[in-house]
Amino acid sequence: MGRVRLGVVGILVVVLGAALVGCSHPGPFQRPPADPVAASRTLDGAPTWVAEPTGDDCGVVDVQVGERLTLPADALACLTRAAAVGRSASLAWVTYTTEGDPTPSFARVGGSGSDSGVEVASTSQWDAYGGDGGWETHRCAAVTDLPYGDGCDSGDDR
Repeated sequence: MGRVRLGVVGILVVVLGAALVGCSHPGPFQRPPADPVAASRTLDGAPTWVAEPTGDDCGVVDVQVGERLTLPADALACLTRAAAVGRSASLAWVTYTTEGDPTPSFARVGGSGSDSGVEVASTSQWDAYGGDGGWETHRCAAVTDLPYGDGCDSGDDR
């Protein structure tokens, strides 16, 4: 009787363990990379301008959990200067979910095929509890609307 009981307990531990692991990371979740910006550039479905940035590099901003998302004035000025003279420029930033999962976002001004304003793209690839792992894109009327101001449209999912 002891062996049967021990076997049943062992099976229950395995089943419960598998259920907990399955619940903790639903969907297309992948373990977050050390550099979510660089890794995002290689994802399937990344907009071409994210995967192969051209023009001025206005930097990468890392926004820690709990910080208010404001982009540095010098990074926004870099985008504004480029847009004023018709050059392309890009900026990337990473926000983090409450659980600490990175959500990389990218902004671009100028460049071939872009209208006035700012193109913005973000991916939820490493968000274990939300998002579908795809890309969301939207447009902001001006650099001053970044990152998610009133002048930004609701975008579309890829």
